[in-house]
Amino acid sequence: MSVRVIFDEDARGDLKRMDRNERAMFVNHAEKLAGIGPRRHLRRGLDAYVDNVDKDGRMPYKWDDDGVTLRILRCFTDHKEYDRWYKSYKK
Repeated sequence: MSVRVIFDEDARGDLKRMDRNERAMFVNHAEKLAGIGPRRHLRRGLDAYVDNVDKDGRMPYKWDDDGVTLRILRCFTDHKEYDRWYKSYKK
C-alpha cells in the first residue's frame, strides 16, 4: 500500500517562498515521513504531528482517516515562525 503525500494550500505557499534547496529538503522529508509514519504528536487540541526538518525547520502534518494520505499542513524554515503558528491554538 503506497502513501499519498498532499501539501495543503498553506504548505504550498510556504514552499513557494523557499529557495530550491530548502524546498527540496522539505519535499524529501515529506517522502521520508510517508515511509516511517507518525512520530511526535502536537498538543493544544490539534490532531496533528510535527517533525523537525534540518536544524530549525518544522513540518506539522496529519494522517487522514484512510491511513494512506499524509497531509502536510505547513512548512516552516524558522522555529520562531512555527512557535507563533503553534501558540495561536489555545485550549
